[in-house]
Amino acid sequence: MLSVWTLLSTAICAVSVSAISQRLVFHGQQLTLDLPERTQRLEFVSADESEQFTIWDHKTISVRPSNPSKGHVSSVGKGWTFRIQRVTFDDEGSYILLNHFGSTISSHIVKVKTNRELIDRIAGETLTISLAGLKQSDAILHFYSNNSSLILVENGVPVGRNHPDYINRLKVTSEKIQILNVNTSDIGRYRLTDHKGRLVSNNTMILVDHHESAANKGLIALLLLGIPGGLCFCCRKRICKKCRTTKSDTNTGQPNTVPVSIPCSNTMSDPLDTVCPQNYTPVMSSAPPGPEPSMLNMNELPPTAPLLTPQPEVTSTLFLPFSA
Repeated sequence: MLSVWTLLSTAICAVSVSAISQRLVFHGQQLTLDLPERTQRLEFVSADESEQFTIWDHKTISVRPSNPSKGHVSSVGKGWTFRIQRVTFDDEGSYILLNHFGSTISSHIVKVKTNRELIDRIAGETLTISLAGLKQSDAILHFYSNNSSLILVENGVPVGRNHPDYINRLKVTSEKIQILNVNTSDIGRYRLTDHKGRLVSNNTMILVDHHESAANKGLIALLLLGIPGGLCFCCRKRICKKCRTTKSDTNTGQPNTVPVSIPCSNTMSDPLDTVCPQNYTPVMSSAPPGPEPSMLNMNELPPTAPLLTPQPEVTSTLFLPFSA
């Protein structure tokens, strides 16, 4: 029995270990939380801890009547998904998942961020400011320029219509605020807040001569992607050409491995049909043989040759047989 209680307490302690995560969501975006199969209850604690209640209970599968708009839960596989379509500052706080034993499975701290944007418009166009999930009755829009400040929308009402510069140019719907036919007087900052003064969006409008089209942006992107590839291709082609040229020069500069044979002989043969005279005795020279002339100095004179001395012409005499 003691072992059973020990195992049970160990299991409870193990389940009670929870994970804490922080979620940053822009005002008006969607919030999604995955509820595992063992989730029994989903509770909410506001950021200022002024309110705490149960959003969803697996037993009743209902949303508390005090917060019927606090998202909805749908079944996904073996678990569930909690979703808020458009987050507001009222959704800031902690979302706690509890199991059957009342222990915390996980806790998600949601923080809502302000939308900030730089908007460019051409004179005569329409400036649109989204309410980003804010109720129309809670919307307050302030305009700030270098010279003045003005309240354009208060509690969803376009009070700026009474101003001479905004007659028939200000329009408010449940989703957005529009300023028609913008001009230089509309250049400035637009701050959208809720009824508690919390900043929903902070937009700055400027005037431009023309908009950069999406086609130009796509072309620029393609050029930026193609330039590195083209450079790599050209460099590779140049390197390969240089390698081929170097290899060709190397093969051309190599000496010929097959020696060229030059016929040379020390014996002189008589010409055909040549007859030596009778009693002719050849004279043998006793001087040692000199070095054989090489191919490189065939045209050079020996050092012992007299300078500027004409060389006698050598004539060969042909001896013919004499017949009496």
